[in-house]
Amino acid sequence: MNKFIKSIISFLTPILSCLFIFFIIITVISQVLVRESKQYQFDKNIEFLFLGDSHIAHAVIDSLIPNSLNLSKISEPYYYTYHKLKFITRKSRIKKILLGYSYHNFSSYYDEFINGNLSTVMPHKLFFCLDFSEQLRILNWNRKKLLLVLKNIFLSSYHQFFNLEKEKNDYWFYDGYYNTFVDAKVDSINIQDRIIFQFYKEEKVGSFANLNIVYLNKIIDLCQEKNIEIDFIITPLHPLYVKIIPNIFKSKLNEFIVKKNMNLIDLEDLNLSDSCYVPDGDHVTIKGAEITTRVLIRKLY
Repeated sequence: MNKFIKSIISFLTPILSCLFIFFIIITVISQVLVRESKQYQFDKNIEFLFLGDSHIAHAVIDSLIPNSLNLSKISEPYYYTYHKLKFITRKSRIKKILLGYSYHNFSSYYDEFINGNLSTVMPHKLFFCLDFSEQLRILNWNRKKLLLVLKNIFLSSYHQFFNLEKEKNDYWFYDGYYNTFVDAKVDSINIQDRIIFQFYKEEKVGSFANLNIVYLNKIIDLCQEKNIEIDFIITPLHPLYVKIIPNIFKSKLNEFIVKKNMNLIDLEDLNLSDSCYVPDGDHVTIKGAEITTRVLIRKLY
C-alpha cells in the first residue's frame, strides 16, 4: 500500500509542480500588464463610460463626447462586461455607465461566446483583468481547446504589453469606437442571414441566453452597489432587421426594462438612410455613427 501511495505521489508531484509554476506565471503576467500597459490606465475625470459589444463599438464616437470613454469590445458578452466593469471600478470613480442593449443580447447564441462553440473568441482579450478564479473558470470552459486559448493568451500579453495598436482588435482589452464601413448599404439577404445566425437554431427559433442574462443582472447590481448611474442604449437598427426578429425576443427586451425599471436611451428608430447601415442592418456605418453620436450628445446633456 505504501509503495502504491509513493507511486501516486511520484506521478502527481511533477504535474502539480508544473501547474503551480504555470499559475504563478499567469498571475505575474496579469499584474505586470494591468500596471504597465497604457490600455489599462483610465482618465480619472471620465464622466460617461460606454460598454457593450459591436453595437457600441460601431455607433459611439467617444472623441466627440466630452469626458467620455468607449471601452466596448466586438462580440463581448455581458459576462466579460461585468468583470471588465469590476476591474475598472477598482481603478477609477465612474459616475455613469451607458450599456449597449439589444434583442440579440437575450439570445442563446450569445452564451456561445461565454462557454460554448465560440468561447475561444474572447478569453485572451480580457483575460488579464479578470480575478484569478475567473481565469481558472475560463480555462476550464475551454479545456478541450486549451492549447489554442493559451497560445492566444500569451500572444495577447505580448501585444498588450507593447501596446501594438495595429493588432488592437485581435488582442486588446477593448476596441473602443471602431468602424471601417465607409461605402456600405443595407442588404435584405445579409439581414436574413444575420437574423438566422442570432435568433435561430436548426431552423427553429432559439432559446434565451441563460448566462448572458445572469451577468446583465450582475452588472445592474454592481452599479447599484457602487452608486453608479446606468442607462441602457439601443443603437439604430434597420426597420427590416427589427421586423423579422422573433417576437419572443422583442417581448423579452421590453419586459426586462419594465421589470428592472431601467432608463433606456432608445435610438432604434433613428431616421437613417440605408447608406447609414452596414449590409446586416444590425450596425451603422461611419456616417451612421456620426449621426447617432450627435443625437446621443443631445440626450446626454
